[in-house]
Amino acid sequence: MNNYKTHFWLIAAFIFLFLLRFFRLSELGLHDYDAVTNFLAAKQLVEGNFSMLFHHAAPFLHIFDAFFYFVFQNNSTSFIFIVYGEAILQISAILFLCSILKKDWKFSATAAFFLAIFVGSSPLLVYSGRCLTIDNGSLVFLVLTLNQLQKLIFKEVTNLKYTKLIHLSIYFAIAFGFNYKSILILPFIFGYLFYQNSILNFIKKIIVFGVINILFVGFWTLIGQLLLGKWTAYLGNLYYLIFEAHQREVTGESWIEFDLLYYFKYTFFFENPLIWIGMGMVIFSIIKKFLKRKESITKENTNALSFDWKELINQKIIFWLLFLASIALPTLFLEKAPRIWILVLLLAYALSAWAFLFGELLNKSGKWLLFLGIFYNCWLVMAHIYSYSATSYNEATMYIKENLVTNELDKTEKIYLKGTLQPIPFLEKAKINYFILPQDFDTDSTINNKNILNSIDSIFYILTDDYCVLANDCLEAESIMKDKKIKYSIRNQYAQKYQLLKEWKEPTLSEPFLYVEHSQYLGLNFSESYDLWQKQAQDTTTIRLYKIFR
Repeated sequence: MNNYKTHFWLIAAFIFLFLLRFFRLSELGLHDYDAVTNFLAAKQLVEGNFSMLFHHAAPFLHIFDAFFYFVFQNNSTSFIFIVYGEAILQISAILFLCSILKKDWKFSATAAFFLAIFVGSSPLLVYSGRCLTIDNGSLVFLVLTLNQLQKLIFKEVTNLKYTKLIHLSIYFAIAFGFNYKSILILPFIFGYLFYQNSILNFIKKIIVFGVINILFVGFWTLIGQLLLGKWTAYLGNLYYLIFEAHQREVTGESWIEFDLLYYFKYTFFFENPLIWIGMGMVIFSIIKKFLKRKESITKENTNALSFDWKELINQKIIFWLLFLASIALPTLFLEKAPRIWILVLLLAYALSAWAFLFGELLNKSGKWLLFLGIFYNCWLVMAHIYSYSATSYNEATMYIKENLVTNELDKTEKIYLKGTLQPIPFLEKAKINYFILPQDFDTDSTINNKNILNSIDSIFYILTDDYCVLANDCLEAESIMKDKKIKYSIRNQYAQKYQLLKEWKEPTLSEPFLYVEHSQYLGLNFSESYDLWQKQAQDTTTIRLYKIFR
């Protein structure tokens, strides 16, 4: 009973964060191309097809998703249960981090509860928790990795130091198997290990860390050979993602991008700007605590200011602040998309909560700022997420099933998808055949090329939607970017050529995070992404079914 009371804040926080992510989630489809391909990878694994096991170089993610698909595959919305599973992983990561910080910072249970609510109500974390993404699973193991590193630094016992290092290495290897972007935390890990050890001990620990991770990479390489007959199945995907995938296909620009104001603008529009006040208070509190006056050895006996750097660097608040800086600074120079900043926001919200509760300047007003921040987060979630949480993909699929099904197997002859994958889970559920058209599809040449489309009927149907604006994959291969001038409306340009059978409004395609997320692919800066979102929202995003004559 006492244990129950001790952890009551965890239970209460879990319920709150659970509801925040799952509200209206059953009405949704899958947000983007990556989410749908992750769903297809899980489905294919359950069916015994391993061709997508290393998609995104994330085998642990697809195995985890496949488990939920297997358990709930008989449910009509099995893909939503996979989202539930990933959301629970993300919530677990947030609560585990808050448990660590509660102990480090000596928070009361009440303070820890509000810490968890403030962190977990970040709009980006809520949005990500409602998607199928490589980030959710990796968060848990990244937090476990950092916890082991902290134990290694602050609580090291001689006979256990390699046990903690082995645990750290395993947790990182699993995180890397969920999300290859986990490599961003390596400079921080190596930096602290170098600081805390002699050169010889540092080399020994790096060797242990490297051997364990090489074993994991070797294991997946062997699995690729056994299941797919290719030694490069895993390593090839890994190399492509790290070194080639982020070359923007639309603009041809490098993944190095010096738009330093991108994330500041993003935070101003879509996150809680109170975190900047909080971070300022964290820095001020640290300076005030560790800035000591020492009498200089002079005849005037004047005071001089100096830092006790050794004491400063060994404080746990500094551990988390340095980790935040080690992640935030490099990402300012990488291709821009908010989801790469999930770890940054996780720690920024947490450190801000520390400042609001214990800040040197804020005093009692800090607690009210924290409460205000939580309410503001919830308002942001309602405005930018919940208000776009109704989908028409199911309605469109039912229309196709009722009006276009032509054979005895209750399947359409063919429905072609262009510039979108979002309808796929609903088409799968309704057992409707579909074929994904290539990006260079064009009715004047491609249709008549039997080598490209094996057997296409004289009359066929294309299902498309406004996601093609973000994928740069609209009918007629229209380009969004041309001398930085953005084309917003795509419907009028081919309305005369194709017969529009039916059109449905699709609010999920007006969700602002969807546009900001794709800025890296389109080569847009934040203002251009924000402008594209507003123009598309005003134009009303839609799903469209076309009848096309060959």
